[in-house]
Amino acid sequence: METSNFQRILNLFKKQSDNYLYVTIYNYLKSIDKFEYILIDKNKANSIYSVRNEINHTVNENLKIQGYDELLNNLNIFNSKSVIISNFDYNEKDFTIFINDKETQILGILWRDINN
Repeated sequence: METSNFQRILNLFKKQSDNYLYVTIYNYLKSIDKFEYILIDKNKANSIYSVRNEINHTVNENLKIQGYDELLNNLNIFNSKSVIISNFDYNEKDFTIFINDKETQILGILWRDINN
């Protein structure tokens, strides 16, 4: 799905201006016209990313994706049924962001450096 009305999501990242990742994502969001995402059942997201986290522990250190602990913790305590997920590359990093379906909370950010 995509939307051009993503001001609430933009503001979530703007509020965290002391965090490099949030600032980088905010700058990316300011540079786009349409926000592309999927809306997925929270339990499915939790299951998928729990398995991905296990796989992540088996790869070389320079290929590891960062951010799983915070994401999985937040998915476990998060009480809505769905999660907004968006993936993009920006500033030589690959990002996957997770936001609650009411667009009021960032649940997690997965990221890794992109090797050129």
